[in-house]
Amino acid sequence: MITLLIIWIAFKWKQLRQIHHHIKGRWYNYIRNWFTLQKYRKLFPKGRLDLHVWNNDDPKHRAIYPFPEEIDYEKPKKNQNEDLFVIGSNVKEKTTIEVYISRKPIINLTKDKQPKDKIHVYLNIRDNNNDVYTLDEVDVVDYSQTEYKACGLSFESLQPNKIARIKFRGYLKRNNEPELVFVRIRFLCLFYSKTFDHQRLFCSNFLAKELSKNKIDLIEPLLENKIEQFCQIKGTFQVETNKINELFFLGTVGRMFPKSNPITRSVTKICGFDKEGRGFQFGLVKMGQTKYRYGFMSHSGERFKLLTNITLTIEEMERLPLIDSYEFEVTFSKSTQNHKVIIKPWKDKWNLIKFNGIEGMCYIENRVLEKSEEVIPSNNERLPCKEMVVSLEQESSKSVELCGGKGASLARLRTLSKTCNEWNVPNAIVVTTNAHAKQIESLNNFQQKMTQLKNNVFKRMDVERTCNEMKQWFGEQSLNNDIKIQVIQMMENEFGNKWHEKKYAIRSSAVWEDSAEMSAAGQMTTFLGINGEQNVMKAIVKCWASQYGLVPIEYARGYGQPLDSLMAVVIQEMIDCDTAGVVFTASPIDGDERFMLITANFGLGESVVSASSDPDTFRLSVNIKSNSHESNKRSVKEIVERSIGKKALVTRLNSNPNHQSDDLSVGICNEKVDDNLTKQSVSDNNLISLGNICLQIHRHYGNPRDIEWGIKADKFYLLQSRPITNLDSNFTSYELMHEMDTPHMDEFEIYSRAHWGENFPGATSWIGAYNFLNGASWMRSQIEQGMKTAEDYNPFKPVLAFFGRHLTDPDILDAFKFMDANAAKPSLFVRIITPFALFIMIILNPRSLRKLKRRVFIEKFGEIVSKLDGVPLKDKQTIIYRTMQDFFPYMRVHGMATLGSSIKSLYLMKLFKSKTSNEQTFEHDHNLLMSHCNDVVSAEVPNLLRIVASQIEDKETFQNLSDQEALTILQDGKTEASKMFKTFLEKHGHRGYREFDPLYLTWGKNPLPCIQVIKSLLKNPSTLEPRKQKSIDELMNELHTPLTWWKRYLIKYWLLPLCRDGVGQRENTKSILIKIQDYYREAMWTLGENLLNEGILPEKDLIFYLKIDETQRLLNGERCPNLVMKARQRKRIYPEMDKLKFDEFIKGFRMAPKSVEKEIPQFTDDAFSLRGTAVTIGAIKARVCVAETIDEAINIKAGDILITYSTDIGWSPYFPLLSGIITEIGGTISHGAVIAREYGIPCLIAVEDACHHFKTGDIVYLDCANALVTKVLE
Repeated sequence: MITLLIIWIAFKWKQLRQIHHHIKGRWYNYIRNWFTLQKYRKLFPKGRLDLHVWNNDDPKHRAIYPFPEEIDYEKPKKNQNEDLFVIGSNVKEKTTIEVYISRKPIINLTKDKQPKDKIHVYLNIRDNNNDVYTLDEVDVVDYSQTEYKACGLSFESLQPNKIARIKFRGYLKRNNEPELVFVRIRFLCLFYSKTFDHQRLFCSNFLAKELSKNKIDLIEPLLENKIEQFCQIKGTFQVETNKINELFFLGTVGRMFPKSNPITRSVTKICGFDKEGRGFQFGLVKMGQTKYRYGFMSHSGERFKLLTNITLTIEEMERLPLIDSYEFEVTFSKSTQNHKVIIKPWKDKWNLIKFNGIEGMCYIENRVLEKSEEVIPSNNERLPCKEMVVSLEQESSKSVELCGGKGASLARLRTLSKTCNEWNVPNAIVVTTNAHAKQIESLNNFQQKMTQLKNNVFKRMDVERTCNEMKQWFGEQSLNNDIKIQVIQMMENEFGNKWHEKKYAIRSSAVWEDSAEMSAAGQMTTFLGINGEQNVMKAIVKCWASQYGLVPIEYARGYGQPLDSLMAVVIQEMIDCDTAGVVFTASPIDGDERFMLITANFGLGESVVSASSDPDTFRLSVNIKSNSHESNKRSVKEIVERSIGKKALVTRLNSNPNHQSDDLSVGICNEKVDDNLTKQSVSDNNLISLGNICLQIHRHYGNPRDIEWGIKADKFYLLQSRPITNLDSNFTSYELMHEMDTPHMDEFEIYSRAHWGENFPGATSWIGAYNFLNGASWMRSQIEQGMKTAEDYNPFKPVLAFFGRHLTDPDILDAFKFMDANAAKPSLFVRIITPFALFIMIILNPRSLRKLKRRVFIEKFGEIVSKLDGVPLKDKQTIIYRTMQDFFPYMRVHGMATLGSSIKSLYLMKLFKSKTSNEQTFEHDHNLLMSHCNDVVSAEVPNLLRIVASQIEDKETFQNLSDQEALTILQDGKTEASKMFKTFLEKHGHRGYREFDPLYLTWGKNPLPCIQVIKSLLKNPSTLEPRKQKSIDELMNELHTPLTWWKRYLIKYWLLPLCRDGVGQRENTKSILIKIQDYYREAMWTLGENLLNEGILPEKDLIFYLKIDETQRLLNGERCPNLVMKARQRKRIYPEMDKLKFDEFIKGFRMAPKSVEKEIPQFTDDAFSLRGTAVTIGAIKARVCVAETIDEAINIKAGDILITYSTDIGWSPYFPLLSGIITEIGGTISHGAVIAREYGIPCLIAVEDACHHFKTGDIVYLDCANALVTKVLE
């Protein structure tokens, strides 16, 4: 034993001397700490988010769905301090980004009992013009369950550990200049590495040496409670109205959860990337007398390597970043290589670095973490309320689930109004969703009628009639007596015994109404000027009934919301206003908070909201010194623009309505006025005061508001407040186009469309692309073959394409040389099995092919749809993907056939090469011999169609038929041509255009393209003749390359038959692969049908514009309007994406298409333009549909630009079809403007005589940037 110990010491002598020098002889502490660390590592062998097991078939282990732990980690913790940071750089363009968000929950709740967070945000961006933009502010905001947000900056996880986005809309300092500039940022963080958990991943040997100065009993308190992940950051950056700039970075995103520590701790870290994609971090942690260094490195998303040695001393690291320049070496685990690091100061905290001679950039930070106290969980959860009627004074009235969006917002507004004397909120009560449920429960046949309504709506059968009947039936019911008693009691409590003599506005308050995602503007009926007990009760019921009307039903269906969701009703005392209108506390177009917009008219605000009158419009400038609403009180500076409207129509309370009348519309009346044309409806002083009041509301909510207001005898009343819809929650076209991008893992990655370009000729649907970008199955295959280990398993790393042809580009050749030089040497096992794998690919693969073909086509192995019958909706997609996973080993057969065919073809080309032959000659001869291959499916398809065409008896008549008529003849006929056509569809019906994309239908589902081919063949009789096949001897005689006798013999009798068979095998395995994909296609269309029938998706094909995890969220029952709207946005921009063309090779970050400029319209000689007012952003060239009345809306086609006089709620069902809207009248808060912003489509209002100047079918260019619509050349 002693002998063995001596031998081991001799063998490790050099290493032991290094350890002895490092620990300064403290062997006892070192050994003790080493065992403590090893014990800790056994308890926690992996990182907290390292959950994926490579050989587990659960979709979560393949990162198809996220684990619950991943979802929980991404969400802000309600009662926990958190720090979030983003650091990134671009070496080539010298651009950098730093984001820091420190969040601390506030224990003592505010007066409105809303949970609050105190958030410190820091943002620093250096753009490619070398301008630096900074933000460093603190604010107190409402707690958010979905994103970290304050001062205009937010970080939101879109898919755990895969994609996140950084948003900013606000004001930054540029180059430390005093004047703030308006900046909009949308960055995507595309993750490609596994997560690095600082509490779980460390080198025990190195850390034991670092801690040898002390005896360590507890490890966890010493380690940083931090997790981070490498990513590519890319997105848009716009200053003021300048051109949008696109920025790219390699970076890291992390979260840190500060611990409750009585001791201040500090962390110094060096974090950066080089151009070749090496991400690294070295740090020093100090906590009291304990100090230790740490570090890690990962190259292009590969497994993290841990720091085992660094020559930069603790004393030197403590002086960072004060040292001018320094040079040191580092060593990482799994390697004995010393990496030389040279760092030189550059600008601010950024330094230039050379990592083994490769240029890079690094960020050096010294952050002190002060003593922190544990956050005590606050008991602020509202208990469920069973009351059917509540006042605005009750705390439960702030519950959206109980009082709906409008009611809850009004309750908060009422509470806020009591803190100041400048303005009031008219008192109100809320008839809650509990009352609605009680009313439904008391009605006979409600469930039966509701089921019939859903069935007709989802199946698009007589929708309008069914909705009208349901609305009328519900509205004719009497209010439940229990509800009636509570309403009367609450009205007496709030408005006195003579409450029935007052006048009230009775409005809907749906749970999803007035949210940041869904405005539901004017969807349900509002009753104004209602008085009398009988009319109030009747209005409550009719308000509930209005949600079953056509427009609200179609609106809810369009967002995937339940058609029978519960709704509250607000009963608010009306003020007979002298003037009323709407305020936007920021520009509704771009969100610029330096300006607010006020629209006004005499009388009630109904004339403004309904766009029935042309109101006054005022633009006010706001004094903004920061983005924080807590630290800086904003105020109105001046009125910068005013537009006095005609105001020919004024809405007022009916001065003497009969409160016993059954007509609920007599509460208000519209008066035509001739003398308002030049009168300003609000005085300048009142405008300034109103603006300052609305800024208080903006400050309280922490976001731009859409506020309805009124003035009576110079007293201000606020009637409603809602967030401006889709100002920050929507997705830009850039985000949607790039969210599925493969992240770049170095600054000079080369992408190619070769090989994949023929299979994916244009843009691919989101769900189709997701299948091919998920690299888990491919990595599992590599682990099974011994090319990777289980520790290498990284389901977040994307799959890169491959191609094969002669390459001459020096950059590409250099890239291959670099990859070869840095590639890991294959294991002994791989070297042994490679010859056997080649033998299988060349000789034995046909046997696997025949077996697989029989199983897939005859036994229908892999068919999915039948397995979904009777399965709960939430489990269906899991069954689909588990079935597809079973087929992955069989999919490898196609890869082996393709590789085998390429190897055989390569040997054939080598035989042609000689000293006398040139490249063109032997390539010509190779192609000649391969032009007559065996069993080639792609050649069989046109041949079968030629046979069908040749057997059609009356060819001339067939050509003159419509495509559908010709198809019917072939499908229903009994001629030879019909039989051959049916045979063709049976054999090749699973094939078609873009057959790898499940969005596109195959020939079996849509045979019309085949009919068009047949008709084209009939027009040219010569194409009906069969192609003459040449024998091998004939082909050999046509060769130009001189061959020796033995080469001719080898080619003729052995190699050429193998090559021809190889092409056939490759084609057949591809056909099998497409058949498997067709099973998947059928399953996804079926799943889309299921979601449509459940009312979760408004159109079944929207499933192809969702990612797999998003689809699963819907299947799990999550009714998320943002997801449905995102799918519709994706569908809208898909044609634009599909037109993009790329070069065969693209180098570096900027993967621009061949033409990055948008199409410039060609104007006709008689071209003309009309100017209006833009209420959204964007531009579109499209066909026009002029519809002055809604009766003419039947002429609208998908993608049209609608031109009309004005729109109201009745036009809403047509909005999903439109690509743009132009109205002759209207305001920024008119129905058309609100819905256009919600749908994200270009819109111009106040385009005078547009209906007269354009006609249906014209092609126009709608340009919101210049507020012009121009007729263009078709």
